[in-house]
Amino acid sequence: MNKRVHFHEQLRLERKRRGWSQEKVAQLLDIDPKTVGRWERNETFPTLQLHSELSRIFGKSVEELGLFSEENSTSLESGLPLSSEQEPEVSQVPHTQLPEKRLFPPFMRTIQHQVTVPSPSQNAHIEERIQVVLRNNAIVDHTQLFGVDGFIEKVKDDLFAPQAGWVISLFGEGGLGKTALAYEIVARYAAAAGFTRVGWVSAKTLQLLPDGALLRYGSAELQWIDLIKKLANQLDIGLGDNSSGWISDFQHGIRSLPSEERCLLVVDNLETMDDVNEAIQYLGSNFIVKPHKLLVTTRQA
Repeated sequence: MNKRVHFHEQLRLERKRRGWSQEKVAQLLDIDPKTVGRWERNETFPTLQLHSELSRIFGKSVEELGLFSEENSTSLESGLPLSSEQEPEVSQVPHTQLPEKRLFPPFMRTIQHQVTVPSPSQNAHIEERIQVVLRNNAIVDHTQLFGVDGFIEKVKDDLFAPQAGWVISLFGEGGLGKTALAYEIVARYAAAAGFTRVGWVSAKTLQLLPDGALLRYGSAELQWIDLIKKLANQLDIGLGDNSSGWISDFQHGIRSLPSEERCLLVVDNLETMDDVNEAIQYLGSNFIVKPHKLLVTTRQA
């Protein structure tokens, strides 16, 4: 088997071979030099629109640059399991400072995916559907947002890049405005990034228990299947009459979507990273075969 080509390594190699700085590459592509730095640190991946431009300026094919691997595309499209070389990798990203508050950028697990981005005409209908989901399910205080455009642009890169993280986690102190940030990211960029369906649920004031139950303080217990039901309704995925089979129904529904359909699920207000890991356990296995993504907000790392 030929050694797998990694884009971040090839980019650094080809750039230095030509004696170019990161600023020079950014100038040729008309992008922010910081974006090139993030590529070389394997924190983000170029959008599909930039693949041909990268190929042009370096005089290399997209395969030679590690932008697309025929081996990866074949195994994913046929539904085969990922090889050990393709298993998720976790990378830590330095945090971003905001006035008097801290907001920690996403941790990312890298999964190879090939994405079909909807046309502008399709986006209008998709954007309308996304806005309906947000209006009906996201409770947001927009007044909390200030000076965060740079961070929103960073997470935008993670949404657009098919080989960036399939899990995006926003975590920081309470009252920072994580929900408002998640809302703005989804409202601005979900459709343009190629997501055709969005689901949004909140676990606010809930504690996620080891058995998969969410405990509402001073109220009744809310099960994960109830969140699954809400997500299924928003994603137009049918569930059976028996609630004991809803998780399986949801999994089957996600896997049965056409290849051009991509889902972005938002689970807001999880309390800890243990809760995030539980969310990944319940939802994550549905997101590896096809290029869906999961966005979570939590207070603790």
